[in-house]
Amino acid sequence: MLIEIPIQTLLKSFEHLYNVVFLMKESNGQFIYEYVSPDAQKLASLDQSCIGKTLEDMYPSYMADHVSSYYREAKEKRSPVIIQDKFNMETQNETANHVVIPIIEADQQIRYYICYTQQIYTQNTAYVDVSTGFHSLPSFSSYVQHHLLKMKASATPNMICYIKVRLNKIAMDQRTLYLNEIARRMKQWFSNGQYIARAVEDEFIIYMSSEEAKQRIHELQAWLSKPVYLGESETVLTTAVGTTNVENDGKPISTVINEAYHAMLRAKQQEGNSLVCFDIDSQSKDVKQNTEQELKKAISNNEFVLYFQPIVHMSTGDVHYEVLLRWFSSKLGPVPPDVFIVVAENCGFIEEIDMWVFERVCEKLASETNELKRVSINMSTKTFGLPELERELAAICKKNDIDPKRIELELTEHSLLENADDFTEKLIRLRKSGFSVAIDDFGMSHSSFNYLRVLPVDKIKIDKAFIKNLKKDSREFHIVSSILSLAEKIGVTVTAEGVETSEQALLLMGTTCEELQGYFFSKPSSYETIVKVNKETHEKWQQLLLDWESNKK
Repeated sequence: MLIEIPIQTLLKSFEHLYNVVFLMKESNGQFIYEYVSPDAQKLASLDQSCIGKTLEDMYPSYMADHVSSYYREAKEKRSPVIIQDKFNMETQNETANHVVIPIIEADQQIRYYICYTQQIYTQNTAYVDVSTGFHSLPSFSSYVQHHLLKMKASATPNMICYIKVRLNKIAMDQRTLYLNEIARRMKQWFSNGQYIARAVEDEFIIYMSSEEAKQRIHELQAWLSKPVYLGESETVLTTAVGTTNVENDGKPISTVINEAYHAMLRAKQQEGNSLVCFDIDSQSKDVKQNTEQELKKAISNNEFVLYFQPIVHMSTGDVHYEVLLRWFSSKLGPVPPDVFIVVAENCGFIEEIDMWVFERVCEKLASETNELKRVSINMSTKTFGLPELERELAAICKKNDIDPKRIELELTEHSLLENADDFTEKLIRLRKSGFSVAIDDFGMSHSSFNYLRVLPVDKIKIDKAFIKNLKKDSREFHIVSSILSLAEKIGVTVTAEGVETSEQALLLMGTTCEELQGYFFSKPSSYETIVKVNKETHEKWQQLLLDWESNKK
């Protein structure tokens, strides 16, 4: 019979045996710190603020990718993975053997991982990598920085090379033997003119003169590719190399290493020995292509998450929510909305995303009518231009038994401006169907006031740029007052976005602005927290009323 042991009980058992223990949780392809023992905090130069943060939050990408690979390997194998490595090269002065254990729960899912340290080596590892004898990353970075300060303007330029040894086909228990041989060959190859460090298990960084660098790297790759003989087996290893120029321009060394690392990632996409030089345009193109490829799989992979931010009516305290889309890619990690929305629009995928959001929101409205009373949903211009949009939205509402009056459609100011003539009739039809329409980011166009006169909308949302520095008698205050005055005359509701302080909120309470939205009340949060957010938002609104009355006395 299978007996399920609570994770906390397991964790305590490991802490009795080992001082350095981590508990990680996997969510949307990201590995999140759930617990870090006191000794682990010292080892990794972390504190309690890391709890709830991902590996990507705490480390440069070349480190986070490497560490994450072990957790993914443990998940794939459904068994422990043992690594001799430095998880925190930039701050840690010790090297350790680490064990990553996937926790298989009763439903056979893996959500948590326990990582503990078996043994710590302390042979001056602040400066030297114990396994290879090469310099550590802190020592490497310090050397490069010192060398750049001494460089003259006319000096021969240098470069950083990031080398990845392809060990993916080598069994884990044999990798150390192969790496020892690679390290031995590197020591034979490099003269005093180069400087080499070990970044992570199978990755190395070289600082060298850029003169004839390409030829030298190709020669090194050929040298490292000579067969390795272990027992009766013969193995040929290949490498992927990324390079970037190093200049005395004040750029942080960590940034330069990241450039070489990203060039190496491009080189890894090729087979055999490969070399790629860092190019900012190529990197941007690669990022765009990768984002587009992963975006098209996001819905089927269940990677989109709906977040909700409260909008408060200042007279009544009623709360409704703007729905915001977040993407947690299993491959790319968290992708900002201003990145993936643009990509989705350019690749023709935005319509499917918008309709997916609309349908999911209607399902939430149907299942939680008491807490989620009304919502505001952003919609792309391209989606708004669909010929059957009104019919499709109405059909989704009908299927979920939702009154369209509970839904507000938000469209950005610039998109409406570009298509005002085409959209006017559609706006009229949508409003007749029961939907309300809001203009987002109002005030950012020179024609804002003009087309507000023409377009049939219910609400305008003043852009947060006008609220950020809002003070009594400031330029922003006079602009906001003008918008409010016009809106009142034509019967349009106004929401002020980006309210972050009580001072801003109190100042707006003295105007005709009906609704406030911003971090002062709450950051966007998950659907599961709405009950809590409702309560906290209402409490803040009540306190604002008390402060408002107190200030009037």
